[in-house]
Amino acid sequence: MIRDIVLLRRACAAATALAVAAGLTACASGPSDDPAVVGDLRERVAAVSEAAAAEDWQAAAAGLDEVMARADAAAVSGTLTDTRRDSIVAAAAIVAADVDAHLATAEAERVAAETAAAEKLAAEQAAAVQAAEERAAAAEAERIAAEQKAAEEKADNSGPGNSDKGKENGKGPKP
Repeated sequence: MIRDIVLLRRACAAATALAVAAGLTACASGPSDDPAVVGDLRERVAAVSEAAAAEDWQAAAAGLDEVMARADAAAVSGTLTDTRRDSIVAAAAIVAADVDAHLATAEAERVAAETAAAEKLAAEQAAAVQAAEERAAAAEAERIAAEQKAAEEKADNSGPGNSDKGKENGKGPKP
């Protein structure tokens, strides 16, 4: 089962990386686009693709934010056409949704692991408390048994026939 989950996660990472790589085509230079800006965007998209392939979802999300911000800034400054910016942002938004899903899954797994660890610790502590209570109850039972035994022995030593009353002390009958 764990092997299946790992394989599924790797397949999803590969799919995300492919989607990011497909976004590289959106960064192809057009006639009005500044080649330096397009090259910068390509490098950033490639970094996002590498981060997604490595399942580094935080880095992929941050990289996507940077790609979108730089594409917007380039369009505003006129170094990237609005059409090219729109295609880059659309491709990045698709990948961002996948990355966000992976981030949510990773967070859910982290919370589940923390919850499981906390539950395990609570169970261990409860078992330790129960064991201590059982030891205390056993010690109390032993103490009570010892007190009862001592009381019984005392009762046996002071019962009828154990006193000196009525004994002649070995001197014979009194005249």
